[in-house]
Parts: sequence; C-alpha cells; structure tokens
Amino acid sequence: GNISPTFSSTPNHLTSGSRQIPGEKRLLVKVVRAAQLGASQGCAEPYCVVEMDEPPQKNQTAVAKNTDSPQWDEHFLFDLSPNTAELLFEIYDHSVKPNKFLGLGIVGVEELLVNPSQRQIISLQSRPYESDPVSGTLTVEFLFIEGADIPNISGSQPYKIKETLRSPSPATNRLNVTNTMTTSTFQN
Repeated sequence: GNISPTFSSTPNHLTSGSRQIPGEKRLLVKVVRAAQLGASQGCAEPYCVVEMDEPPQKNQTAVAKNTDSPQWDEHFLFDLSPNTAELLFEIYDHSVKPNKFLGLGIVGVEELLVNPSQRQIISLQSRPYESDPVSGTLTVEFLFIEGADIPNISGSQPYKIKETLRSPSPATNRLNVTNTMTTSTFQN
C-alpha cells in the first residue's frame, strides 16, 4: 500500500523494536453504540464496561436512558504491554438491581494489530455457564497510538488524535498504511 507522506520515518525505524516499551503504545477504544439489547425483555438503562486484561484497566460509559439501542460515542485510552491479550466488553442494565447482564464481547489484541484502525460490530454473547437472555450487537472502533507525548483524549477533543498521527515519529509500517483512514475515523 501507499506509505503516507505525513511520516518522515526512514525504513530502518519501521522494523526495529517489535515489542513496545509499556506506555509507548496505547489503544484508543471508541464505544460507538449497541443495538437490540435485552432479548425479549428489552432494557431501560444500558451501559457498557470495557476491561483490559493486562495491564488491568477498566472504563465505563455513561448510562443511556429508555432505549435498547444506545448511542454512546465515548472514547477510552488504554495502556498496552507485551502481555496484553484481550479487551472485554460487558453491557448491563442500570435500571435493575443488581444490574442485569445484557451481553458480552471479547476482542483479541493480536487480531487488532493485524487490522488496526477499524470498526467492529460484535455479536453479544452470554456468560459462560449462564443462560442469560442475550441479544443484539455492540459497535466499537479501535486506533493504536504511538509515541510518548500522547495527549489526554476526551470525547470533545478528537482532533488531538490527528495531531499525534501527523507528527513525525517512528511508527510501524501498519500505522503508515492506514494513516489516511485513521485521521477521519473519530470525527463524529
């Protein structure tokens, strides 16, 4: 594919250091929306918990009101380590006490490294050994960010991500190839 001219990295940067120093590489996760939650019973106040296995990190979206197809559009930044294996997404209904489980999805980080900067629609599953009434899908987006001086990203300032991507820094070839796509991924 075309190597984007916005990076000035020389090829020898691209092959060095396949394992990143912790803190060097981060994963930006955008929880976009869910659809048709709650099976036949529906749901009232869904929210999504995003959990990384290693290093352990957990984030949670806002609670949506009176819908089984919430639109969250929330960004979360996760630190990565060489041992990071997967991200777990769990959806619950806040209106039920204890909060009712609505479904889960798991995304492997290896899979994301092969196809960075992408949107995935995850079919929600029930928990192991449980017969939860689960239905629907979760839409998420992923973006790998490299470099030490990464700005704090909130939903209101997605433009900072683009500044980071344009700065000349050693980047993997994969990031170069997909750079033209990544700059527009998080605008809405």
